[in-house]
Amino acid sequence: MVDIHTHILPGVDDGSDCFTESVQMVEMAYETGVDRIIVTPHCNQRGWYENYWSGELQQLFYQLKNRIKEEGIPVELFFGMEIMASQDLISLIEKQQVVSLNGSRYYLIEFSFDTEISWMNRMLQSVLEMGKIPVIAHPERYFEVQKFPDIVQEWKRRGIIIQLNKGSVFGAFGRRCKKAAKYLMKNDWIHCIASDAHSPYMRTTSMEELQDYLLDRYSYQKIEEWTTKNPNAIIENKLIEGL
Repeated sequence: MVDIHTHILPGVDDGSDCFTESVQMVEMAYETGVDRIIVTPHCNQRGWYENYWSGELQQLFYQLKNRIKEEGIPVELFFGMEIMASQDLISLIEKQQVVSLNGSRYYLIEFSFDTEISWMNRMLQSVLEMGKIPVIAHPERYFEVQKFPDIVQEWKRRGIIIQLNKGSVFGAFGRRCKKAAKYLMKNDWIHCIASDAHSPYMRTTSMEELQDYLLDRYSYQKIEEWTTKNPNAIIENKLIEGL
């Protein structure tokens, strides 16, 4: 399996606190079937986690890769960012202050939970017009999507990638989020499921519970599409089937 949304880079956001925790998170992912991970620290959260692209961030990523190699964990790590949408998002992309998932055409973008759909649409369209492909982080967590989940069908039709959080399926973010997540899955309006892991203790990288849940409800082909095929296409900068 492939996990395209994690907070395992140590000490830069509300995810892993140190290299020890990061190693634990990667090991846990591997033990539950994950062999490729994109590291996606929060970015452009002004006043909190700005994390614009820098040599320091790159060096930290390489240090983590080396630690994983030293520990003998056969997991490939790739760099990306979870970018908070803002009015100057296009400028940030153009100036390469924010980066895509493994240097691909795919940008992982999140919104504040109370963002209006009309503003989301404007931001997403602006990214599409650049020739980039937005990957919406956990849309099921946004209040407007919980009220009007059919908007996700429209996003998917427009070629926008939908990334669901595994924790949403199990109620980690509340009843409404869980209901929205299951609705999106039932209608096949998602492209991939990621851990959005923040810790080896809570919101972990483990995919075991998710695997059990999916195997009871979906075909092997669909599970493979959501957890391996589409995430790999993102890493390899290939077009996801159906776009």
